[in-house]
Amino acid sequence: WGATLNGIVAFDGMYLHADVGEYSIPDSNSLYMNHVNLDYGHAMSGSGGGALAIRGYGGSADLGVVYIHKRNPGAYECGKDADRRKRYQYKIGVSLIDLGYVYFGHDASQFMLNDGNFQWNYIDTAKFTGIDDIDRQLAAHSGTTLSGDHFGILMPAAGSLQMDYCVKPRWYVNLSMVQRIPF
Repeated sequence: WGATLNGIVAFDGMYLHADVGEYSIPDSNSLYMNHVNLDYGHAMSGSGGGALAIRGYGGSADLGVVYIHKRNPGAYECGKDADRRKRYQYKIGVSLIDLGYVYFGHDASQFMLNDGNFQWNYIDTAKFTGIDDIDRQLAAHSGTTLSGDHFGILMPAAGSLQMDYCVKPRWYVNLSMVQRIPF
Protein backbone atom coordinates (compact mmCIF):
# COMPACT_ATOMS: atom_id res chain seq x y z
CA TRP A 1 0.00 0.00 0.00
CA GLY A 2 1.05 3.58 -0.39
CA ALA A 3 -0.01 7.18 0.03
CA THR A 4 1.34 10.40 -1.41
CA LEU A 5 0.55 13.86 -0.04
CA ASN A 6 0.99 16.77 -2.43
CA GLY A 7 1.25 20.48 -1.72
CA ILE A 8 -0.24 22.63 -4.46
CA VAL A 9 0.80 26.13 -5.49
CA ALA A 10 -1.79 27.40 -7.99
CA PHE A 11 -1.22 30.06 -10.63
CA ASP A 12 -4.62 30.18 -12.38
CA GLY A 13 -8.00 28.63 -11.78
CA MET A 14 -11.56 28.85 -13.04
CA TYR A 15 -14.87 27.09 -12.52
CA LEU A 16 -18.37 27.41 -13.97
CA HIS A 17 -21.66 25.94 -12.82
CA ALA A 18 -24.71 26.84 -14.90
CA ASP A 19 -28.31 25.65 -14.84
CA VAL A 20 -30.59 27.03 -17.55
CA GLY A 21 -34.35 26.57 -17.32
CA GLU A 22 -35.28 27.61 -20.89
CA TYR A 23 -33.45 29.16 -23.80
CA SER A 24 -34.11 30.32 -27.34
CA ILE A 25 -31.97 31.42 -30.25
CA PRO A 26 -34.34 33.52 -32.38
CA ASP A 27 -31.67 34.33 -34.99
CA SER A 28 -27.96 33.85 -35.58
CA ASN A 29 -26.93 36.79 -33.40
CA SER A 30 -29.27 36.60 -30.37
CA LEU A 31 -29.46 34.42 -27.27
CA TYR A 32 -32.24 34.49 -24.66
CA MET A 33 -32.29 32.39 -21.47
CA ASN A 34 -34.77 32.34 -18.59
CA HIS A 35 -34.52 30.91 -15.07
CA VAL A 36 -30.73 30.93 -15.15
CA ASN A 37 -28.68 29.96 -12.10
CA LEU A 38 -25.05 30.82 -12.75
CA ASP A 39 -22.09 30.54 -10.41
CA TYR A 40 -18.58 31.09 -11.74
CA GLY A 41 -15.27 32.24 -10.47
CA HIS A 42 -11.74 32.80 -11.69
CA ALA A 43 -8.29 33.69 -10.50
CA MET A 44 -6.07 34.41 -13.47
CA SER A 45 -3.68 36.86 -15.06
CA GLY A 46 -6.42 38.99 -16.65
CA SER A 47 -7.59 39.89 -13.16
CA GLY A 48 -4.22 41.31 -12.04
CA GLY A 49 -0.63 40.25 -11.42
CA GLY A 50 1.54 38.40 -13.89
CA ALA A 51 1.00 35.07 -15.59
CA LEU A 52 3.03 33.22 -12.94
CA ALA A 53 1.67 35.03 -9.88
CA ILE A 54 0.64 32.66 -7.09
CA ARG A 55 -3.13 32.93 -6.64
CA GLY A 56 -3.91 29.91 -4.50
CA TYR A 57 -2.75 27.05 -2.33
CA GLY A 58 -4.03 23.58 -1.63
CA GLY A 59 -3.28 19.96 -1.12
CA SER A 60 -4.12 16.55 -2.51
CA ALA A 61 -3.51 12.89 -1.83
CA ASP A 62 -3.10 9.70 -3.85
CA LEU A 63 -3.91 6.39 -2.13
CA GLY A 64 -3.31 2.91 -3.45
CA VAL A 65 -2.88 -0.76 -2.69
CA VAL A 66 -1.21 -3.53 -4.77
CA TYR A 67 -1.50 -7.30 -4.46
CA ILE A 68 1.38 -9.33 -6.00
CA HIS A 69 0.74 -13.04 -6.63
CA LYS A 70 3.75 -15.41 -6.49
CA ARG A 71 6.38 -12.68 -6.10
CA ASN A 72 9.91 -13.97 -6.80
CA PRO A 73 12.43 -11.90 -4.76
CA GLY A 74 15.39 -13.40 -6.67
CA ALA A 75 14.13 -11.85 -9.92
CA TYR A 76 14.73 -8.36 -8.48
CA GLU A 77 18.47 -8.87 -7.92
CA CYS A 78 21.13 -7.47 -10.25
CA GLY A 79 22.57 -9.82 -12.85
CA LYS A 80 21.66 -11.76 -15.97
CA ASP A 81 20.29 -14.71 -14.01
CA ALA A 82 17.67 -12.46 -12.36
CA ASP A 83 16.64 -11.10 -15.77
CA ARG A 84 15.70 -14.64 -16.86
CA ARG A 85 13.18 -15.11 -14.04
CA LYS A 86 9.55 -14.07 -13.74
CA ARG A 87 9.21 -11.37 -11.08
CA TYR A 88 5.62 -12.40 -10.33
CA GLN A 89 2.70 -14.21 -11.91
CA TYR A 90 0.33 -11.23 -11.76
CA LYS A 91 -0.37 -8.12 -9.73
CA ILE A 92 -3.51 -6.11 -9.18
CA GLY A 93 -3.65 -2.52 -7.96
CA VAL A 94 -6.42 -0.15 -6.92
CA SER A 95 -5.88 3.57 -6.34
CA LEU A 96 -7.58 6.88 -5.71
CA ILE A 97 -5.88 9.76 -7.53
CA ASP A 98 -5.92 13.51 -6.83
CA LEU A 99 -8.27 13.70 -3.86
CA GLY A 100 -7.73 17.36 -3.01
CA TYR A 101 -8.76 20.97 -2.74
CA VAL A 102 -7.34 24.34 -3.86
CA TYR A 103 -8.27 27.69 -2.29
CA PHE A 104 -7.87 30.80 -4.48
CA GLY A 105 -7.62 34.02 -2.48
CA HIS A 106 -5.45 36.33 -4.62
CA ASP A 107 -6.69 38.09 -7.81
CA ALA A 108 -9.88 36.04 -7.46
CA SER A 109 -13.47 36.93 -8.31
CA GLN A 110 -16.69 34.98 -7.88
CA PHE A 111 -19.97 35.87 -9.62
CA MET A 112 -23.56 34.69 -9.20
CA LEU A 113 -26.96 34.95 -10.87
CA ASN A 114 -29.96 33.34 -9.15
CA ASP A 115 -33.08 32.60 -11.22
CA GLY A 116 -32.24 35.45 -13.58
CA ASN A 117 -32.70 36.18 -17.26
CA PHE A 118 -30.04 36.46 -19.93
CA GLN A 119 -30.68 38.50 -23.08
CA TRP A 120 -27.84 39.17 -25.48
CA ASN A 121 -28.42 40.66 -28.91
CA TYR A 122 -25.50 40.82 -31.34
CA ILE A 123 -23.65 38.13 -29.39
CA ASP A 124 -21.93 37.13 -32.63
CA THR A 125 -20.02 40.45 -32.75
CA ALA A 126 -18.85 40.44 -29.12
CA LYS A 127 -15.11 40.89 -28.67
CA PHE A 128 -13.17 40.06 -25.53
CA THR A 129 -9.63 41.16 -24.74
CA GLY A 130 -9.46 39.43 -21.37
CA ILE A 131 -11.37 37.81 -18.55
CA ASP A 132 -12.43 41.21 -17.18
CA ASP A 133 -14.25 41.92 -20.47
CA ILE A 134 -16.16 38.65 -20.14
CA ASP A 135 -17.18 39.63 -16.60
CA ARG A 136 -18.42 43.05 -17.74
CA GLN A 137 -20.35 41.63 -20.71
CA LEU A 138 -22.04 38.93 -18.60
CA ALA A 139 -23.02 41.54 -15.98
CA ALA A 140 -24.42 43.87 -18.64
CA HIS A 141 -26.53 41.17 -20.35
CA SER A 142 -27.61 39.05 -17.41
CA GLY A 143 -27.20 40.95 -14.18
CA THR A 144 -24.52 38.69 -12.66
CA THR A 145 -23.08 40.29 -9.56
CA LEU A 146 -19.74 40.00 -7.82
CA SER A 147 -20.34 37.78 -4.80
CA GLY A 148 -16.84 37.26 -3.45
CA ASP A 149 -13.10 37.73 -3.83
CA HIS A 150 -12.10 34.11 -3.13
CA PHE A 151 -13.27 30.58 -3.93
CA GLY A 152 -12.22 26.97 -3.57
CA ILE A 153 -12.38 24.06 -5.97
CA LEU A 154 -12.00 20.31 -5.64
CA MET A 155 -9.36 18.54 -7.69
CA PRO A 156 -10.53 16.31 -10.58
CA ALA A 157 -10.29 13.04 -8.64
CA ALA A 158 -10.27 9.59 -10.23
CA GLY A 159 -10.30 5.93 -9.31
CA SER A 160 -7.95 3.51 -11.02
CA LEU A 161 -7.64 -0.25 -11.42
CA GLN A 162 -4.47 -1.84 -12.85
CA MET A 163 -3.56 -5.43 -13.62
CA ASP A 164 -0.20 -6.79 -14.87
CA TYR A 165 0.28 -10.38 -15.99
CA CYS A 166 3.75 -11.85 -16.60
CA VAL A 167 3.66 -13.88 -19.81
CA LYS A 168 7.35 -14.80 -19.55
CA PRO A 169 10.44 -13.03 -18.15
CA ARG A 170 10.58 -9.43 -19.44
CA TRP A 171 7.14 -9.80 -21.14
CA TYR A 172 4.13 -8.35 -19.36
CA VAL A 173 0.54 -7.59 -20.36
CA ASN A 174 -1.11 -4.64 -18.62
CA LEU A 175 -4.73 -3.54 -18.33
CA SER A 176 -5.42 -0.16 -16.72
CA MET A 177 -8.74 1.60 -16.21
CA VAL A 178 -9.26 5.12 -14.90
CA GLN A 179 -12.67 6.54 -14.00
CA ARG A 180 -13.27 10.08 -12.80
CA ILE A 181 -15.04 10.55 -9.49
CA PRO A 182 -17.59 13.36 -9.84
CA PHE A 183 -18.18 15.66 -6.86
